[in-house]
Amino acid sequence: MKYILPIILLLFSCASVQQLDGGDKDITPPQVQSVFPDSASLNVKSKIISFTFDEYISTTKTNELLIISPSQKINPTIESKGKKLIITLNDSLLPNTTYTIQFNRSVIDINESNPLINYNYIFSTGSYLDSLNIQGLVKDIISNQPCDGCNVHLYKTINDSLVLTDKPDYITKTTEDGTYTFRNLPASIFNILSLNDDNKNLKLDKDETISLSKVIHSDSNSIDTLLVFPNQNNDPYKLILTTKKIPGILQLVSNKPILKDSLVLLLKDSATSYNLSLSKDTITTYFKPTSDTTGIRIYLLSDTFEFKYILDINNLKYTPKLSASTSQTLLYIISNTPIQSIDTSKIFLYADSQIVKIDKYTINGTTSILHTNTKINNKQLKLILTDGAILDLLNKTNKVDTILIQPNLESISSLALTLNLLNTQYYIISLKQVTKTISQHYITSDTTLNFKNIIPGTYKIEIITDTNHNNIWDTGDFLSKRSPELIQLSNDIEIRQNWDKELIINVQ
Repeated sequence: MKYILPIILLLFSCASVQQLDGGDKDITPPQVQSVFPDSASLNVKSKIISFTFDEYISTTKTNELLIISPSQKINPTIESKGKKLIITLNDSLLPNTTYTIQFNRSVIDINESNPLINYNYIFSTGSYLDSLNIQGLVKDIISNQPCDGCNVHLYKTINDSLVLTDKPDYITKTTEDGTYTFRNLPASIFNILSLNDDNKNLKLDKDETISLSKVIHSDSNSIDTLLVFPNQNNDPYKLILTTKKIPGILQLVSNKPILKDSLVLLLKDSATSYNLSLSKDTITTYFKPTSDTTGIRIYLLSDTFEFKYILDINNLKYTPKLSASTSQTLLYIISNTPIQSIDTSKIFLYADSQIVKIDKYTINGTTSILHTNTKINNKQLKLILTDGAILDLLNKTNKVDTILIQPNLESISSLALTLNLLNTQYYIISLKQVTKTISQHYITSDTTLNFKNIIPGTYKIEIITDTNHNNIWDTGDFLSKRSPELIQLSNDIEIRQNWDKELIINVQ
């Protein structure tokens, strides 16, 4: 083997260098060489427009991307062959009207699919071209981010209900940075709105986001910001019982947020406590089944829901599965079934081989929180659970187990958030990481919130002005012109390992 390497090296060193065929990848988009009728033509009567490009082209998503304004009630016929594109307008043309065709990347070259960009074709059926513009910005009210690819509609008729039934008179789309521009508009008053049109029918449908409408004049030089929000869900409540086959845990999911004070949960005709998720759409309760079938009744506002939870309790064969974690001086023992009680005399905790005293404990559903007299999260831990240390709601106990817990050095950062309220309002304060809510609080006056044991990362503070004091964010209603509750987001907050950070926010 030791003689093979020199031979290989010799072969490579003797090989001649050959020029590879081909060249740089084509990244040049197709260009319009000629068009008939010419762009910006006046007194146009023809409804057939022919484009010739400098290379072979094809089309993609023309029904979605190619936009003709004013809107056509009948979709055009679009044909591509070789270097030619022919658009046939199947609807009648309005007199003395300026039309624009936005291609929006719907024409691509054959070889590399490079899209035609920033090309608009205009013509007029009258003796002049309209020249007024409207421009602005569209943002998502929840994320405070620009809305990329959102529709922006203009209606000549000032009637909000048209968005449910009619196509807009003029339409454009936002760019990546959320900006939009209407060009070559007549001098007129319009109703303007933005719509995230998921099904591409140019109308408002359930589960689509929309902005409130505004009346705007095309000769205005102002740059408006439209805020899109999930339109209010006026559907009746629907609840689904999600059975995970875990004894003692009952969970129901709603199609929209629930007000806690509006719900009563009965198990076998007895009122039962429950927890609502931070998103307010999931109900969880822990209970001890005493028969194979448990009747569930829920009163939610004026609605009543009934379910049956079936579990063969006499043939349940399982052992609670346990895990553990730490935070400062606390030890968390987590079970896959609800915990009824624990016996601390059967629990032994060692930190770096030294026994740790357990002072007290609390139980919350599937989690037991054990309080110690020393900081344990940064130490190597050994947790010994002997038989019967944990008793769950169905009287099942654990088997002897030893759990090794590694030092948790990341979860010891904290944030002290001081909030100075400039107005007397109700506020919902949330610590968020991307879209996940880490912690949530409700305040009505100046306060300092302490967020403990935060994992290092990037966070934001979300502040909701809770106008109706119901402890949830209420979205808007387009038809009733009700604005969504105000959401304010802080800049990014960097939490580093082993840092105690302080932050002051003056809430407007």
